[in-house]
Amino acid sequence: MTKGEKQQTQFLNQQPLTDAIKDYLGKRLERGEELESDSPIFKNEQEGHFTGQTLSIVFRTMFGSVGLKKMSIYTGRRTFATRLNEHGVSIKNIQTLMGHASILTTSISIENNPIKFG
Repeated sequence: MTKGEKQQTQFLNQQPLTDAIKDYLGKRLERGEELESDSPIFKNEQEGHFTGQTLSIVFRTMFGSVGLKKMSIYTGRRTFATRLNEHGVSIKNIQTLMGHASILTTSISIENNPIKFG
């Protein structure tokens, strides 16, 4: 679930990542947890889902640990969209990957990206 309580599909095509998530969920099942289609994959300390604020803090900490001090979830998403655009991916495909309802939102995300990589 995303901001605005919209459901969005994430494509995980990196085998180590999918293996790690399957292993993690398997361990939760072994502990007797019931996993439903709306169960959070990653839980907070109170056994519930992460809030947007909590995820922002987690990502900001991860970015900072590799020297990206002024990055956030949103700058990361804008950079993702911009890089796809720079490599010739169609804006309709970028819109789908970003989960935007409007192509205008996608175009704004690409135009307003302050991060440039060489």
